Amino acid sequence: MALIARSVTQLAALGRDPELIRATVEAARAEADRQRPALAAEAKRVRREKAEVTGKAQRLLDALAAAPEATASIAAEITRHEDTAATLDARLAEIDAQLAALDRHGNEAEEVAAALRDFDAVWRALHPRERERLVRIIIEKVNFHGTSGEVEITWREGFGGGR
Repeated sequence: MALIARSVTQLAALGRDPELIRATVEAARAEADRQRPALAAEAKRVRREKAEVTGKAQRLLDALAAAPEATASIAAEITRHEDTAATLDARLAEIDAQLAALDRHGNEAEEVAAALRDFDAVWRALHPRERERLVRIIIEKVNFHGTSGEVEITWREGFGGGR
């Protein structure tokens, strides 16, 4: 139990490291900034594709009005285009949600930084399984030197800069 307490103490100290907090927030914002242009480009492409599909469906409706004898084949094509348009609408909704999440990301990064600064309260609020999962995510290895009583933690890359 003492080993766990020492590891948690060192983990909590990381959460109070202003440079680490700044770097974490900066990295989160940079990742959001990196994702935003690709999502915007995809949204533009999907909107263009939806306009094309909707135009084709409208031309088929016009053809159906002009040649009612081809009802079955034209109706099947219209249905296919409508299904494609619905799929594109769903993807646009996903993209819009992702972009909105990226816009909120800056505030979330500040909330994470605040939580890291108050790590002890966050740790106490976690269920034991959540605590274990968190430790497994960020700690690669813990060495306990029995003779000296020292604890050496090897952090996973991106967490705490090594040992």
